[in-house]
Amino acid sequence: MNRQPLWQYEQISAEIMREINTGKLKIGQKLPSEKELCDLFDVSRITVRKALADLEERNYIEKHQGQGSFVKDRFDPRQVLLIHQDCIYNNKVTTFT
Repeated sequence: MNRQPLWQYEQISAEIMREINTGKLKIGQKLPSEKELCDLFDVSRITVRKALADLEERNYIEKHQGQGSFVKDRFDPRQVLLIHQDCIYNNKVTTFT
């Protein structure tokens, strides 16, 4: 099966995800502005906005209107609670006395 090349916005979001996953971009750190990303990747603003929307949807960043985009802490304590509740429901929890 031939794999199609990534769209430009996918390449940009993959690069930013890589920088987040490797620690080059830290939690809470502000990303470059849309204009700076356009210049850095030599793409249109629409492409950058689509990449940022993709990153936000994947829970890598959060956008603050008028302030910019920031690396998000991907650890969600609610997920731990849901997993714990699921384990209890399915009798998969071992208790120690």
